[in-house]
Amino acid sequence: MLLINLWRSFFKFSLKRIRLLKNPLCVYDGELIGREIFSSRAKKGGKPRMLAFLPADLKDGISVNRLDGAPIALLHELGRTHATNRKPLRYYGMATVPAKRVRERYKDVKSDITLHNPFHANIWLPTDTDKDYAMLCAHYIYECAEAGFIDNAD
Repeated sequence: MLLINLWRSFFKFSLKRIRLLKNPLCVYDGELIGREIFSSRAKKGGKPRMLAFLPADLKDGISVNRLDGAPIALLHELGRTHATNRKPLRYYGMATVPAKRVRERYKDVKSDITLHNPFHANIWLPTDTDKDYAMLCAHYIYECAEAGFIDNAD
């Protein structure tokens, strides 16, 4: 049911964007993006650590969700599903960052729709990125996200 609801929300989001003459596959500067925060990368109380913003794989970028199109309850349900698939992790919520802040300093935020998540996006890092550069990116995004956290209201 989660998957159907995500795609239904994405369809509605896409229609709204098209009515505004905007491409629903583009992540615009005014959008809010969110990084799922799990127990392995969170402080006590669930707030994210800087390590939460490191990419799992440098070539894949930093995985995020587009928050403007989907009801937050659906994205929390998706986060809980991801945590269940990666036991014994616990899902705490989402650290939020405006897409514009990411673009001010780093490469780009692009939609990266998957079958299981139409609101998925990536913060792409340059292809010649090394781990030190990825750490700088993670630190910057962490600083941008410190003020924004949407708690998983379980």
